[in-house]
Amino acid sequence: MRGRLAAALLAGALLLGGCRASVKTGYFAVQTSPEANDRSPVPVAVVVVYDAALLKTVAALTAHDWFARRAQLTRDHPTGFQAVSWEFVPGQTVPLQPLRLRRKKARGAFVFADYAAPGDHRVRVDPYRRVVIRLLDADVAVEPLRR
Repeated sequence: MRGRLAAALLAGALLLGGCRASVKTGYFAVQTSPEANDRSPVPVAVVVVYDAALLKTVAALTAHDWFARRAQLTRDHPTGFQAVSWEFVPGQTVPLQPLRLRRKKARGAFVFADYAAPGDHRVRVDPYRRVVIRLLDADVAVEPLRR
């Protein structure tokens, strides 16, 4: 009897687990200019914001501000956003990659590229689309990727 009960509970848990909303996924590729950031690596972050009030704060940040404040923002808003960071070297190309997002709806997303040159170096993007992040000589650009 115990074995049947355990099997029934396990089967129920597996069925319920399969009913969860699927994880949304965006995709991105990266192309880095050989002269990017005065031939220095470029720190890049993709920040997906889930909290409407936090969206205004993040939208006003420059890339330099994002990288300086991200630890505190994480402590203040642990579930308000999701951030993924990398560092790309000049000339580097990254093929299309998935960006797995939380299940709840994103309010907006941003690409921050921390160049040494002055500027915002921030681009707002749709987190559920395929995009190419272009790390240019002194700024970042994002373009939709056609299938």
